[in-house]
Amino acid sequence: IFIYMSLFIEKYKPNNLNEVIHNRELIYLMGSILNNKENIPNILIYGPDGSGKQTILKLVLKELYDSSIINSKIETFEIKSKKINLNYNSSSYHIEIDMRLYKQWDKHIVDYFLKSIVYTKNIAHNIHKIIIILHADNLSKQSQYALRRIIEKTKFTARYIFTANSLSKIADPIRSRFQTLRLRAPNNNELSLILKDICNKEKLKLSKPALNKLLNDKPNGIINLKYTINLLQLSFINGKFKKHTYNYVNYMKKMLRYMDCKPSDLTV
Repeated sequence: IFIYMSLFIEKYKPNNLNEVIHNRELIYLMGSILNNKENIPNILIYGPDGSGKQTILKLVLKELYDSSIINSKIETFEIKSKKINLNYNSSSYHIEIDMRLYKQWDKHIVDYFLKSIVYTKNIAHNIHKIIIILHADNLSKQSQYALRRIIEKTKFTARYIFTANSLSKIADPIRSRFQTLRLRAPNNNELSLILKDICNKEKLKLSKPALNKLLNDKPNGIINLKYTINLLQLSFINGKFKKHTYNYVNYMKKMLRYMDCKPSDLTV
């Protein structure tokens, strides 16, 4: 019988940078770039889905500031004239919005939401406000050009950190104003270490053939860490490894009633 449990992807998320196995070279580079929290550059982190962009970014910011940037709260911004409610994450150091959720409203987010917060410094800490835009490649070119002008005007009050899957959808004027950092997907050896560690902690027996099946299941031919960890948990749904034969996303969503999670934790 499948019992109520937490998602592995959340349960075994790294708590600090020392626990991150892949992209060690980039972590060191980010640490050196962000070593002066009073004057960090604008940063664009790009890499494939499931490469750990958000996790690594937040752990770096946690070390730079404090844990409140991880334990942020959800707030709502209302654009009354457009009847739009935007949910965003906020701490005393940063504002974070996910453009994948609001792609159709990107122009309004730039014109109303961002303009309302970026023209004043972080008064509580007397530093720049940190504006994090996740999945910035969902911004239209028109919105990116408008954002470019805002970035130029707020160099004394705000710093911007974008994440994206690819640079191809980011306009050149935006790229030229950011320090770009490429985050690679974990390789087979790194992914193997992560899966084995989870199985040891969960007391699950993962044979070499079963491990190879997981390693070889790559969406679009690229390792996706979130996908594979969710797939590992799905494969042990009855306590014994069984290669899944279901549509991955649809079947994982059915598991919501057994798990302490939200739909976004299951998507890849």
